[in-house]
Amino acid sequence: MLCAAIEIERAPVIGSDEPCKNADDVFRSMPLLRCIVVADDELRPIGLILRNDFLLQLSQRFGRALYENRPVRQLMNSSPIIVSESEDFDAFVRRSLTSGQHEIQDCFILTDEDGRYRGVSNNKAVMTALLDTQGALLSDLESSKTLLMAANERLGLEVGERRAAEEEAIKASNHDPLTALFNRAPFVAQISTWVTAGEPFSLIFIDLDGFKTVNDVYGHMAGDYALKTVAERIQSVCGPAICARFGGDEFAMAIHGRSGPDGAAKLARAAHELITAPFRFARTELRIGASLGIAHSPAHGATPSELLQAADMAMLRAKRGGGGIRVFSQDADGDSRSARTHLSDLTNAIRTRQLVPFFQPVFDLGSGQLVNHEVLARWPDAPAPLGRPDNFIPMAEREGLIDDLFWLVFAKACHAARKHDPALAMAFNVSARQLQNPKFPGRLLAAIERFGMDPSQFEVEVTETAMIAEEKYADSTLRMLAAEGLTIALDDFGTGFSSLAVLHRYAFSKLKIDHTFVRRMTDDARSRDIVESTILMADRLGLQTAAEGVEDAATLDLLRAAGCDLVQGFHLARPDAAFYQSRPLAATQAACA
Repeated sequence: MLCAAIEIERAPVIGSDEPCKNADDVFRSMPLLRCIVVADDELRPIGLILRNDFLLQLSQRFGRALYENRPVRQLMNSSPIIVSESEDFDAFVRRSLTSGQHEIQDCFILTDEDGRYRGVSNNKAVMTALLDTQGALLSDLESSKTLLMAANERLGLEVGERRAAEEEAIKASNHDPLTALFNRAPFVAQISTWVTAGEPFSLIFIDLDGFKTVNDVYGHMAGDYALKTVAERIQSVCGPAICARFGGDEFAMAIHGRSGPDGAAKLARAAHELITAPFRFARTELRIGASLGIAHSPAHGATPSELLQAADMAMLRAKRGGGGIRVFSQDADGDSRSARTHLSDLTNAIRTRQLVPFFQPVFDLGSGQLVNHEVLARWPDAPAPLGRPDNFIPMAEREGLIDDLFWLVFAKACHAARKHDPALAMAFNVSARQLQNPKFPGRLLAAIERFGMDPSQFEVEVTETAMIAEEKYADSTLRMLAAEGLTIALDDFGTGFSSLAVLHRYAFSKLKIDHTFVRRMTDDARSRDIVESTILMADRLGLQTAAEGVEDAATLDLLRAAGCDLVQGFHLARPDAAFYQSRPLAATQAACA
């Protein structure tokens, strides 16, 4: 039997509809794993994910963003070698060497007699078994010279095919599989050659505007078609220049210095005109914008990295201006260089888990009892002034990092709560981007369950701005969370333009009065009237009220007189990396009483 002759491995199994991110997580957790088997609901193998091929796809720039939420069937090998474990080993070897039924691959799948997954093996295991049984094999081959000659011929053909496949793999590694353009590596290698030789050239960096909308509204097929259309149009004007896809919706062109800055500008204008021309998909006319940035060597950089960054910053300036073409300028793009550095710092801080939760205690104003903690993201080791929350939080929102930041802080806060007090209540701020994601409530509830906590321990705080920005998704998302027992609070009340309409439209259970009004209560009668009116209105609507920014005893007295339910602020306790301890609680109760 084949299973008795060769070494068998138990590779992990996933379903074909699972996202590629799950396969990536498995490979990351098992560094020596060579492959993952894709099987149906009855554990019958239907595909194979080879580590090197899979990680090559995700390692390309924006490859992870494109593929991590797509089903693994899009990246799996859908024609793996599948062999029954009961097959005779000698018959398997002969058939593999003398026919085209089995191609030499790194891995093949073994099944039981019912076709269900049994394990995986590879050529090395087969060759090891052959060496162990070489005496019998040589005897068999000696009595079958004709078969041996045919096997040698077949092996020679397969070696030739393997070499051709390796050459094709090398070629494929230098080209983007979707558009057939060069990818980043050969493009950078070419401009590095020009830099080393001291030859002048120009870089054009291209970023599509509105591609995400096409992808989200019309689907990934439309997005892929748009990218291939853009690639074809770039190639049609490329001429002597080289062009590449850097990943996602980013492209680049490099033109040798013989054309000079005027030649680069002419090429950029032609490319922009073609890229932004409408195209048809499924009988629908679509249009994509483009922002182009130009950098010249050696004027704008001494290395490929500096030149690419200069072109990228010029492109960002074009994007902020609504699209078009910009040439790098130190005066105009100097701030962008700093902004890019800050973005890199923040991205790295999230990746290396440098951000931590701070806990702001919230007290019942009547009893002085601690009721929960508002969880705030802090970055203790950040370079100044980036470490201020009002700096790095908006940047995370703007650059699409807020979701990663939220889950990092959420996980750390839950771990800390389980060690301190598993029944502790916590409040988390949720962004507009998260409200836009229909998968957010399910993921949040699953995370709460994974930490062994109850949904009633958690409060979700959303701002009026986020509600208005994502009105289409906000209602269903918040109602789903409320139905599971989470508290839903409207944060920073009073700072927007239509707070009463928001209160009428959505079912909140708590209203948090913005600190800008609370802090001015003792000195500004108008602010005091706004706070008191808000508390009265919330009471009539059956909403709990919480005042933020309580910084002195006088403010606390005014809030008590107005009938406010909950309070938080520096006068009571500052946010801290540790949970509020019970020892100083008596002093806080005295202040609240």
